[in-house]
Amino acid sequence: VFALLFVPAVPVHAEEETSADISASSDHAAETSAASADASEDIIAQETDYYIKSLFVDITVREDNVFDVTETCVYDFIQPHHGPVREIPENHYRYYADGTNCYVIARVSDFQVTSPDANTDVSKENGAYYIGSSDETYTGEHTYVMSYTYSITSPDPLEDADELYYNIIGTGWACPIESASWKITMPSSFDTDNIGYSVGTYGSAGYNPDHLTSSVNGLVISGSYDTALYPYEGITIRCELPEGYF
Repeated sequence: VFALLFVPAVPVHAEEETSADISASSDHAAETSAASADASEDIIAQETDYYIKSLFVDITVREDNVFDVTETCVYDFIQPHHGPVREIPENHYRYYADGTNCYVIARVSDFQVTSPDANTDVSKENGAYYIGSSDETYTGEHTYVMSYTYSITSPDPLEDADELYYNIIGTGWACPIESASWKITMPSSFDTDNIGYSVGTYGSAGYNPDHLTSSVNGLVISGSYDTALYPYEGITIRCELPEGYF
């Protein structure tokens, strides 16, 4: 049986909290760090099938609104599994806080997988990438590095601005994610005050700044989430950009 992994077709809106450097005060951070560790242990302890021990997402954004994505996933298979199934939705609706929405046309190409310790044969059925072999099963920790190109081909949804709007981790992952971090390299300068995140289930807006840390160094946005995500919780980034950025 494959371990189903799924990224949602509809991104949540990242609007509420915006900062180029988001972190808690030192005293409060120490308290929340301990609470986060306890919460993460509780989430993972409830899992009896498999979970993601760590997920690092590395995204390079091109000038033509194309994303080169690499996901380094460390799975812990509690029960035997052939490997993950990765489904990456393409066309989807994008929703905004004012109640409006737009239809986004996107394409996934050049999907590849490597692993130092597991079979990486890939077959595609009904839009899903099945990784592994039906003749092999795994338990314990195994690392998969998945890379692909995500191209947005629909017209700009905003009349007088462009935007970075991306599900770093979508709300369809069917297992807990113990640790999440990311790096996004932008093609040119941007206003760091416009960066916003959403964390939670589908339709969520905003996040708890005690758990999410984000910083900008030049064109690179880096971030991490210090407590486990429950199944079907995700992280979305949004940054309004000048018209003509893409």
